[in-house]
Amino acid sequence: MVAEIINIGGEDQPVGGDQTSQGTEVGMWKCQVDASWIEDQGDTGLGFVLLDDERTILFGFKGNISSASPLHAEAEGIIWAMQEILKSGGREIQILSDSLALELDEIKALSSDFSSFSISAIPRSQNARADRLAKGGRLRKLNPSVSAFAPIWLAPEASLTAAE
Repeated sequence: MVAEIINIGGEDQPVGGDQTSQGTEVGMWKCQVDASWIEDQGDTGLGFVLLDDERTILFGFKGNISSASPLHAEAEGIIWAMQEILKSGGREIQILSDSLALELDEIKALSSDFSSFSISAIPRSQNARADRLAKGGRLRKLNPSVSAFAPIWLAPEASLTAAE
């Protein structure tokens, strides 16, 4: 099993974690993950976009959950995305997040089920679709949904590419 953290770079720098090489392996799926968390409301939304060579495979979003902190929300989003990717048969994945939470045991445990696994920090500006899915899930208090089709309310953001 290969696991690494990659800093893609840009205007937002990741907090914590080790950064190694830049880029991704050819043929490895990419998954943009984000969480939307508001302290005084206690609501959390999660979103992810799974890509194969910049082609969207899955959109995932859910809301009506609570998290202890933004870091926990991001970690929950990564864990949920990893679980859904495993269900879809993915075994080589690069997680792209604008906030990393590698210290959580469940992420580490799930990463061993992939033959190759990495998490990369990306600028918030490159994570717009996952962010929109997370906020949509939180605001709409949506049940979990994973689909090859973008939800209608995401339509303005659905055409964004993974690495603009």
